[in-house]
Amino acid sequence: MTIRRRRVWRAAVVACSVVAGVGYGRDARAELRESVERLAEVWRSVGASVVIDKTRFLNDDSGDQRPIVVVLPDLPEGECTTIVLIGARGLGFHVRTVGAGGVAGEDPEGKRVPSAAGAVAIERCGDAPRRLIVASDSGRGALETVVARSSKPLPPLRAVLPERSGGM
Repeated sequence: MTIRRRRVWRAAVVACSVVAGVGYGRDARAELRESVERLAEVWRSVGASVVIDKTRFLNDDSGDQRPIVVVLPDLPEGECTTIVLIGARGLGFHVRTVGAGGVAGEDPEGKRVPSAAGAVAIERCGDAPRRLIVASDSGRGALETVVARSSKPLPPLRAVLPERSGGM
């Protein structure tokens, strides 16, 4: 094979790889968005007020493992607040809640809540968290936040999105 043919061959291989990578990224984003929309639709159908918050990005680069702070959107009054953070299935992260008083780790056991299958669900009836502190454990990628307020507990994440149950 001549040098020119090798260069053309390499350029073709690189171009195909780029096209395949872009297509995969679009499919993953579309799947994530479809999951978020399906969850919001089910919760709205049982009378909840639901907000899909802006997309955030978790990074796991060794020099930049700073957690992100998610300020939860205001919602109408309700007894129960349900929060779901959802990313790619391979994304590993954990969440700590922060209440109105600004104290981190206010979940009942004082622990962080780890993700399973790229998702975390937090439900509180009564006192609701105001902010979340989210940190990557492995991987990086887009993270969607769905927040709902309702008069009673909502259908759980594993019932609405069984593919996100993480084998539980």
